[in-house]
Amino acid sequence: MAVSHDMLSLLSDPLLVIIISLLPFNEAVRTSVFSKSWCNNKLFKLTTNIEFNELFFVKSSNPSIKDLQRKAFLDFITFWIDNNKETIIEKFSLKLSMPKNVSELTEKCIAFATHRGGVKQLELDFSDPNWVEYNNVAPYHKFDEPMFELPEHVYEVRGIQTLKLYSCRFVEKDLLKFHALKEVSFGWIEVSIFLINTLLSNCKLLESLSLKRCWNFSEFYVRDKNQKLKKLVVDKCSFQYELFRVVAPNLKFLKYSGMMNYFDIQMCPQVVEADLDFSTEFGFGGNGYRLYNLMEDLYSLKVLTVCSYFLQVIPTGGELLRMERNFNVRHLTIKTEMNKNEYKGIVFMLRSCPMLERLTIELGCARIWPNHVQPFAFSPKNFWTENVRIYECLKSSLEVVEVKGFKGFDKNEIRMLAYFIHCGKVLKKMTINIEKNITLVCNKNSDLNPHRFAEFLLRVPRASSDLEITIC
Repeated sequence: MAVSHDMLSLLSDPLLVIIISLLPFNEAVRTSVFSKSWCNNKLFKLTTNIEFNELFFVKSSNPSIKDLQRKAFLDFITFWIDNNKETIIEKFSLKLSMPKNVSELTEKCIAFATHRGGVKQLELDFSDPNWVEYNNVAPYHKFDEPMFELPEHVYEVRGIQTLKLYSCRFVEKDLLKFHALKEVSFGWIEVSIFLINTLLSNCKLLESLSLKRCWNFSEFYVRDKNQKLKKLVVDKCSFQYELFRVVAPNLKFLKYSGMMNYFDIQMCPQVVEADLDFSTEFGFGGNGYRLYNLMEDLYSLKVLTVCSYFLQVIPTGGELLRMERNFNVRHLTIKTEMNKNEYKGIVFMLRSCPMLERLTIELGCARIWPNHVQPFAFSPKNFWTENVRIYECLKSSLEVVEVKGFKGFDKNEIRMLAYFIHCGKVLKKMTINIEKNITLVCNKNSDLNPHRFAEFLLRVPRASSDLEITIC
């Protein structure tokens, strides 16, 4: 007769603790059902990775239920701290809105994370998910002051390598004590560009810098003298002047989301991936040349994500049809609604990326910006079918096309995908992901069936005999 073994129970406790600590905190707690030893010995409580996240508990929009869920969350924190005072913590995250209402517990929680001085990754997020953003760019910073202040004892924990502070005020000069920092993220707070450059200068190991909805930048000018910065994220921050300048010789990843600026990306030959989102921009006029010049600076890219605004504006820059110098992009992601104002930008990118191997199309909401003017006239209805041109990437390199959020309601989606099937000579795989929230709409209107529209694509003549189309 076969004997059932609990293989996990055969592992030593130190090894189990290492395994548990590699798991997300909520998953580590759930592991108590996996093994008798884990449950009986409470090994999951020895995890060195602690994450107290209010959103794990508070899920209801009903105010009374929401209050009860928040109380349960606070009770859970209290119980955990009181029963695990000897825990050695390496990674700690606290996500809590309205911390001033429970300031004593918040202080106690942070002290719990730092009391042994071994924490290497510290994240304190006091932002409110319900906060309203001003023009989708920056918070109402005149009214939304940081919700909490970093306790003084935290500055003495010199071994912190990852520091993430959201709506958490800090003393700039004391922050410079963290010489071991490798990753820094600030959000929903006032930050000076002087601090950013001083951190880059003093923290000689700093590789990643992220700024989310921060303000009080006169202009954005980052200079990495230590040449260690590899990742830079600037997400909907507020600048007084329209200048975005970066000098970072070893930068590899750049994400920018916000208004158009005068971009000056100097000495960044190593950048291989960029995510550019200008969806918060107010108008169209005059930005084509700025955007074109930015893309000339980012000639080394291999992975690129662009928004609808980018597609509408890029053909109005230095060249109408393509970049003067070819991109090195291998994977291109376009966020589009497939409206007529985006067509020329899509073709512009196909022409400019002759070595493109993978194209991801994220279908979603877009809009037409004021004063938008097409670079030249064309017929939107026949754009993908008349005078068909096969661009270099479709002849020699484009092997994968992935579509996310397919609804099938817009014939423009069908026409464009049919174009890739009909012209992609080396295309091997096309994956069409149906929009998950579309089922209810389809049930009310039987004519709206994305599966039926997607299956039409299966009958389109294929340029590649190796092409496999998957609908899911």
